[in-house]
Amino acid sequence: MAEPAIAFDTLRTAENLKSAGMEERHAKAIATAMRDAVISGTATRADLTEFKGEIKSEFAEFKGEITSEFAEFKGEITSEFAEFKNQITSEFAELRGEFAEFKSETKAEFAAVRSEMKAEIASMKVWLMTTTIAVGGIIIAAVALF
Repeated sequence: MAEPAIAFDTLRTAENLKSAGMEERHAKAIATAMRDAVISGTATRADLTEFKGEIKSEFAEFKGEITSEFAEFKGEITSEFAEFKNQITSEFAELRGEFAEFKSETKAEFAAVRSEMKAEIASMKVWLMTTTIAVGGIIIAAVALF
């Protein structure tokens, strides 16, 4: 670690300790220890640059992880949506088939009913004509009797 640009005057500190009654060698040792303690807790420009690089690196790694997880999630959602779309398409195709079958059966049933009704109407016409002729014959016979 480089020496930070903090002013700590060890000479002045040692002189103050000496004037307070401390021996010179103890005063110098304490002043040096105090300077080292202050400096060791202080970040230098190089420390900050290194820290900035670490933060950028960690952020880039985090961004990569998020991007990767988002891509994975997007793939899963896309896959599930495609599966759902296929299911819906299949269900609609099945319903269309059932509807077409129902429509065909209904048309056939209506055609059968229509055919039966035509036959019944024809039968009723024959009965009506026969009855009309019979009634006409009875009327003619009744008129001839009187």
